[in-house]
Amino acid sequence: MSIGVEDYCLELGVEPSADGIELMYPVAHLVTVCKVVGVQPTGLVGSIAGFRDLATFEQAAQRARQLGCEGAGCIHPDQVTVLNRVFTPDPAKVEHARRVVEAFEEGVRRGTASVNLDGRMVDVPVYKRAQVVLARARVIEETERRKAQALARSA
Repeated sequence: MSIGVEDYCLELGVEPSADGIELMYPVAHLVTVCKVVGVQPTGLVGSIAGFRDLATFEQAAQRARQLGCEGAGCIHPDQVTVLNRVFTPDPAKVEHARRVVEAFEEGVRRGTASVNLDGRMVDVPVYKRAQVVLARARVIEETERRKAQALARSA
C-alpha cells in the first residue's frame, strides 16, 4: 500500500517539496498501519514526477526506506536501478546480520538474553531485525536467480 504523492499534495493544496517534508507524517502513518495489519508499505517521501532527476528520486526513496517502506513504484525504467539499490540490503549489512544471528543464537544456547557483538548489545529486537535483513536478502537473491533463468531461456 502506498500514498499517491501527487494526489495527496493536490488535496493538501501544496507542491511536493524537494525534501518531502509534507509527506513525512502520512508516510510514517501509512507504514505504521500497514505493519500492524501485515500489509507491505511502499512509497516515496518526495515526488515521482521528476523522473530524470535520479539523485532527488534516490533521496526520496531513502527517506521512505528509513521510515519503513519496503519498496516503491516508479514511472521510468531508469528509476528501477535506484529503487533496487535503495531497497536491497547492502552486502555488508547482510553479513553483519548473519553475524548478529549467529552471536545471539550462540548466546541463547549459553542461556543469555543478550550478547556483545563488536562492542554493541544484541538482544531480541536486534536479533529479529537481523533476521528480517537476511530474509529480505534471500528473497531478492531468489528473485534475481529466477530473472536470470527467464532471461537465459528467452535468449
